[in-house]
Amino acid sequence: HDTRLDTEVAAEKLLALLTYPHPGWLVDVVEQSKPNHSDELTTQITVDNPMNECHNINYPNEVDGNHKTSVDMEEDLFNRLGESPASRQLQMNVLRETCISETVFLIVRLYQTAGLHQKCIELSNLIVDHERGLFKLFSGPQLHNLLHHISESIQYLIDNEEDPLGYALH
Repeated sequence: HDTRLDTEVAAEKLLALLTYPHPGWLVDVVEQSKPNHSDELTTQITVDNPMNECHNINYPNEVDGNHKTSVDMEEDLFNRLGESPASRQLQMNVLRETCISETVFLIVRLYQTAGLHQKCIELSNLIVDHERGLFKLFSGPQLHNLLHHISESIQYLIDNEEDPLGYALH
């Protein structure tokens, strides 16, 4: 019982990262003054990575299909970045994609280990929510892997005569 409670507490804290208030966790909000109105400020949210651009970066040392290791590619990517606003935005996007996707998989593992399969279904609803846009932070293979884990939870619920959509049965 204590393990399940600890799991729920840990998952709740990790879930807080995913439900962070608008514009979201690891998103820069830049205040800029309007021209000719120095006392008026506008807010610009710098999160324009809708198509997961960071997964399609070309590296100059790739030759004839010989790819660097992922560690080498990440080091190369960050070594080439400077201190410009565009570089910071790219760094934040990469960090956001990595941290949020890994957090989701950690939550799924916690839920499945504790037998909280209906919570996996609820988590999937949060991921696909268009308002939050968390699904945009996953690569194709990551989404495929996530759907596989969610389908395992659905199968568990079906096998145990529970509602496969995670709703409580009366």
